[in-house]
Amino acid sequence: MAPEPVTQLTHPATAPPEAAKKRTRPKTLTIILAAVIALLLGAGAAFGLNAVTAKSVSAEFGKLVLVGDSIAIAPGQSVDVKLLSEPKTLFMDTLSLTSSRPSVLEVADKNGKTTIKGVKTGEANLTVSSSQRNASKTYRFIVSDPPEAIAGLPEELILDIDEVFALEPILEPADSAYPIGFESSDEAIVSVNDDGELTGHAKGTATITVSSGDITQEVAIDVHRLVQAVSLPDASVELLPGQTYQIEAAVEPGDAQDKTVSYQTDDPTSAMVSESGLVTAVWDDLSSYYTYITVTSADGPEAVLTVEVNNPYRVEPGDGPEDIPATSYEVTPMIFDTAVPNCTGLTVEYGVTEASSSGYLSELRNGSFDVWVIGTSGSWTKVGSFSMGGKEEQTADITFEARTIARVGVVPSSATGSGTSWRSSLGITAIVFAGQPALPGDT
Repeated sequence: MAPEPVTQLTHPATAPPEAAKKRTRPKTLTIILAAVIALLLGAGAAFGLNAVTAKSVSAEFGKLVLVGDSIAIAPGQSVDVKLLSEPKTLFMDTLSLTSSRPSVLEVADKNGKTTIKGVKTGEANLTVSSSQRNASKTYRFIVSDPPEAIAGLPEELILDIDEVFALEPILEPADSAYPIGFESSDEAIVSVNDDGELTGHAKGTATITVSSGDITQEVAIDVHRLVQAVSLPDASVELLPGQTYQIEAAVEPGDAQDKTVSYQTDDPTSAMVSESGLVTAVWDDLSSYYTYITVTSADGPEAVLTVEVNNPYRVEPGDGPEDIPATSYEVTPMIFDTAVPNCTGLTVEYGVTEASSSGYLSELRNGSFDVWVIGTSGSWTKVGSFSMGGKEEQTADITFEARTIARVGVVPSSATGSGTSWRSSLGITAIVFAGQPALPGDT
């Protein structure tokens, strides 16, 4: 497609009348005029003035301002233009204003006044030129409807020192093509370029003003050293139920402004964590269990501690018979794989399943029983009693002073006959140690 014809207006500093152009100057007059011009040029040079040519040219477009690399004007809007040169020309030089796309942005001159007018949506270049030495300057214009609002910006933003962040404003309505300008209230704290890219420089606060047309919006900026990482002395720990572990978290860099951290467990029934980072293992499962404690900094970076809660207190039937005091009955005790320290209680499930005679079986089910325990050394100790109350099975809660236990046995409180044969079932459904309830596992 052929390029649009350009619109060019020329402003001569002096323009001789038409009648003068048609006359034939006498040779003597021509020589005199040339001498006068040379004299004026010489006088101008003597006083450091250039009254003939412009070294630089520019233009003022009323209240329209340059935003980034563009100037916006609405369709149908007209603006007066003032053409300028440096130094100011006196004569023998002309300044012209040219539109690259008159169908988008037209240039008009009426009664010695130059104006520009947005015609339709699009882009065009306006060029100011000097006829002498080819001094010129070009302005990029955008013809568009002005925006009604600016969206997509945060009200406030925290930046790290040396951090780069790009603002992404959105003009409404979306078809507005007005340029968007950015300005920082304090470039020493945070700077912003024409693309809206922020860079934090020093600790402090500043305001970024985003503008387009007559619409402005401010973003409050707080620049300080942010936490980049959280480190832990241990990546994982192994705990028994009731044991504790203090998390000693450190943030990097050391000069971060806010060094506070928070703690969160993914399963408080397995491992709890306090606001100060104290982890306490609890019993929730019959086997080893993994829990994850997340340590999060105020600025976002985090670290994770893996907590393995072990269950060492499994119990299983012993081979028996065991020499439990005050009885000659064959008893099958429950033996803990690992001795339970600081044990203060047991929940015992006990049932009489068979005896040498039905009468003896009835006697056992209506009788009373003693609970005996022994540690890894020493002798058996009676820690409590319970009554079956005619039941085939009995659950009894037994409490006692803290001690280490490795085996548990249950026998009738009084013997009815030496060597009497009977069978029983014994199970430990719960233990209490260090103030913590626990399930030692199936038997």
